[in-house]
Amino acid sequence: MEIVKVNPKKINFKIINKIAGALKKGKVIAYPTDTFYGLGCDATNARAVLKIYKIKGRPQDKALPFLVASRAMAQKYLRFNREAKALAAKFWSGPLSLVLDFNAKGREVFKHSINKNDFSAGVRVSSNKIAAALVKKIGRPLISTSANPSGKPAANNMQTVIKYFQSKKFKPDIIMDAGKLPPSLGSTFVDARSGKIKILRRGDIKFKVKS
Repeated sequence: MEIVKVNPKKINFKIINKIAGALKKGKVIAYPTDTFYGLGCDATNARAVLKIYKIKGRPQDKALPFLVASRAMAQKYLRFNREAKALAAKFWSGPLSLVLDFNAKGREVFKHSINKNDFSAGVRVSSNKIAAALVKKIGRPLISTSANPSGKPAANNMQTVIKYFQSKKFKPDIIMDAGKLPPSLGSTFVDARSGKIKILRRGDIKFKVKS
């Protein structure tokens, strides 16, 4: 695992370009988000996505969430109804993950990676400057699942991430160390596909659902 120090308050675009180049080559990274450290790869690269499943020890029938640079990028692959558009407009960028169905292009692009058994995905726009810069640079969705083995707590510091994976067969290729992240409950997962808002997991964003 290559460890790369990054300043969360000041983007070093030389580093961003280096990491983006690695992602385009199919590498897996651990990187800071606005919640916890995440495992990431080019979400359109089936081989890289498979490596993340192996790193986490996560069953492949469980879809992996991903980040996009904007709602416009998300709409290339996913279907937005009125409720989803309103939630994205209000809470993006930020720790709100919307569970949405893939459109025809999304099914085609991701059929070998994250939607083998399900045609939906959790997606958000991160407010973390480093994560946002990476997604914008690669121009593709970036997998964003917590950087921990399945069943272990999510990590808000890189020492924990290193401890989790240093002795494992499968591990991230590059670790971006941005120090200790602020406390977080994780992103809030919401499903509004039916036209009604359903909270699947409560996290940092709090709001009341009208009955």
